[in-house]
Amino acid sequence: MLRAQLLSLHVLGCLVTGMPAQRTTDITVDTIVVDGNGQPVAGAEFADMWSHAGGRWQGQLCCSPADAKEPLRSDAEGRLRGQWTMDPFDRPLLGWSADRLSCAIARPTANADHSLSVREPIVLRPAVVLRGEVKASGPVSVQVIEPYRPTDVRCRFMMGFGFDAPRFALPLPPGHYEVSARAGLSGARPRTIVLPAGRAEVDAGSFTIQWQPFDLVGEVLPDWELAAADNLPLAQATLPSFRGKPLLVVFDEWGRSRSPNQELRRGVADLARHARRSEFAVVLFDTSTRGPWPDQPPDEPVVERVLPVLRPAMGKNADALYGSNWAVVAVDADGRLLHCGRGLAEALAAIERVLPAGEKGK
Repeated sequence: MLRAQLLSLHVLGCLVTGMPAQRTTDITVDTIVVDGNGQPVAGAEFADMWSHAGGRWQGQLCCSPADAKEPLRSDAEGRLRGQWTMDPFDRPLLGWSADRLSCAIARPTANADHSLSVREPIVLRPAVVLRGEVKASGPVSVQVIEPYRPTDVRCRFMMGFGFDAPRFALPLPPGHYEVSARAGLSGARPRTIVLPAGRAEVDAGSFTIQWQPFDLVGEVLPDWELAAADNLPLAQATLPSFRGKPLLVVFDEWGRSRSPNQELRRGVADLARHARRSEFAVVLFDTSTRGPWPDQPPDEPVVERVLPVLRPAMGKNADALYGSNWAVVAVDADGRLLHCGRGLAEALAAIERVLPAGEKGK
């Protein structure tokens, strides 16, 4: 049984020069949207994140303030005006005509005072529909990346889409794209797709997901490989050693200052007062790839002092073994995965559902 995820399609990219910026940028949009003949286009919508659900598209400006996330829309004269907060990865805007038959990417340009704005006319061109299907029983995501061009000084195409069905149809500008699919923490191998100008659509075919263990609810979780264990003999720290009781495992950077956050620390500490605490085990899996700060002990409550802390062998961290370094996992008494997520409450609820009815811990 596969762990269900919201179906989404993500088009991702990064800056041409090095790592993406780690801050948002406020951008003024004051331009006109026209078609290939130079005629104004009314009702065109521009956003940096799109989703498709219930047969309709919905967009948002993902990093703009909560009251300004609606897509920018051209008026009756084709004018497109508003404020846009560009995200830290410098994703440009993707805009479609109201009928979704034409599209354009809007990128900001620098002004004399070094601020950024979108003022050049935006020309909508015929879109090419990218179609495909992800072979998965649960919802999926797909990633599409523009190829790197050393001579291109623009930010590469970068967008997020959501779909509520495994088959997707995405209108995009003509071009070359690297396309891959994901479901939960698992993915399919990328492939290069060409959307030629003049074509109505291109079928990318099927994508087969190579499932990670954290996505396989109902299957026995593979054992970890450890270099050390605190508060528990290493020989007793194998995953099979915990069979016989449900097990809750918190994967995070244990032992570091300000990591994990205090909310998670308090939640783990509160497990000691659970009415049936004696009926399930709790361990901490340290996924940190960095040593602790020499003069900064971990934040309170320091649950690492009382609970088993497992430290993986080199190259055997949780992301390599299971698919992620940050997760709260519930396993049943036979080692089968019950739940994998980021929240402690959901994992604890999964544990409670498999505890014998009517019995109380002592």
